[in-house]
Amino acid sequence: MVSNFEKNDKFMSCEGILYRRDFFVNILIIKIIESLIWVTPCMYFLFTNPKLILDFNLNSPNPTYPFWFVVWECLAGIVVSVLYFPSIVRRMRDITAFEDNQKLNFISAVLSVLIFMVYTPAGSNYLAKWIFLIINIVLLATNGKISAQKPKDEVIKFNWGAFFGTWIWGIFNKIKKTFLIIPLFFTFAWFPFMLICGLKGNQWVYENAENIDIEGLHKAQHEQAKLWTILFPFLFFLTSIFTGISIGQTLKYFVKTTPKPKIIKLLNDYSEVAVKSTFESIKYENGTYNFYISPINWKANSQKSRVNCFKLANDYTKMIYKNEDAEKVFIYSSFNKELLAKYKKNDGIYINSNPATP
Repeated sequence: MVSNFEKNDKFMSCEGILYRRDFFVNILIIKIIESLIWVTPCMYFLFTNPKLILDFNLNSPNPTYPFWFVVWECLAGIVVSVLYFPSIVRRMRDITAFEDNQKLNFISAVLSVLIFMVYTPAGSNYLAKWIFLIINIVLLATNGKISAQKPKDEVIKFNWGAFFGTWIWGIFNKIKKTFLIIPLFFTFAWFPFMLICGLKGNQWVYENAENIDIEGLHKAQHEQAKLWTILFPFLFFLTSIFTGISIGQTLKYFVKTTPKPKIIKLLNDYSEVAVKSTFESIKYENGTYNFYISPINWKANSQKSRVNCFKLANDYTKMIYKNEDAEKVFIYSSFNKELLAKYKKNDGIYINSNPATP
């Protein structure tokens, strides 16, 4: 059993104290878990069901979210806040040196609930996000009353070789856990895991190696770090090519095995989402396709974005309405129906850059 003020860097434990570095590592682990249960599946879900994006209302002053999204996010928030609690308890014990566990648990529970608030509809409020950020900054930046009195661990230094090399560095140093980067690379959790490798690399090597002193450890890892710093751009380039090929092959397989009508429907859905997220309404009037957009949003765009906006509208009429005549496509202000963009064969795309606004 760990005593009250003894270092304890386990992920799920309320005993002992947690140093700042270990607290940061636990935050990164929580971020990986969050990505696996919430961010990555949610992005995949929306990617494969693009029409669901239209259920979100993010452009209004008071954004709204569909019920399924709110429930999913809140469940993820419960998991995250529960995972935060033991780390906060140990970090707070180090900072405050409280002997009273009941008081310490109460404070930690309050902080965990405040963290949970970010994953509720209130989390869309910037105040909730600031509270979340401040809690983490304070717990990370504040010196512990207990840990400050402990001798510095000479093993602990950031390992740039482990950060840049991850699984390849793991092969050379016989650290199998670095291979987790391979499946995580296809999620949003790959960068937090790279940071964990950098933060924990020396500790893993020291615990795994036989008959190695601290000076020899740092010398060997320093030499490796120089090598990986040079090799990283090439490895990143090769990894990008490999990822691109993998995605290409996946899409090729998807196109080959998916019925053509389903692919066309998916493309149409993406086009519809892009258009309905940009324009307030679309009307077929007197033989023309009229797209209405807020003049405030129109003026906020660059000239290139306005041209792309017209091209988006034109491509949409081609795909959905089989319209091949760009001169039938018009963009108007939703405020006063002022003409904002149209196409003429001899003049190209006409753009009104300064429309009247409410």
